[in-house]
Parts: sequence; C-alpha cells; structure tokens
Amino acid sequence: MRRATTDLEVLRGQVASVKLLKDGWGRAMVRAGSGDAAVAVMGTVLGVDEGTTVECHGRWDVHPQYGRQFKAS
Repeated sequence: MRRATTDLEVLRGQVASVKLLKDGWGRAMVRAGSGDAAVAVMGTVLGVDEGTTVECHGRWDVHPQYGRQFKAS
C-alpha cells in the first residue's frame, strides 16, 4: 500500500554533493539551513546537481552503518 503524500515529512535545502550509486538511485548531501551541516538524502538523484535547491518528501531513518539519513520517496 502506498502512503499519502501528506503523511510524509518534508526536507528543503541546497544540494552540497551528489553520489550516484546504482540505476539513478543514490545519495545527495543537503544543507537545510545556511549554517547547518549537510544531511544524507537517499533516493532517486538523477537530474540533481550541486547548488540546486530541492524539496524532498520522505521519512527519517537510522541506518545501522551510516547513521541518520532521510529516505526520499
């Protein structure tokens, strides 16, 4: 079953870096505020470039190896 978009959290910020991992899926490091540290956003990253402002919808998760990250849908 698919969740409604309104059930998802929103993360807005500027892309600091992008790493394509496989088939369009990867990691973007996003700064939500001017002084904030970048957070990892996992999901489809094709067409996302450094410096782009993005709005991501998804959920926060804690990966056992990589720690806290935002999983964009």
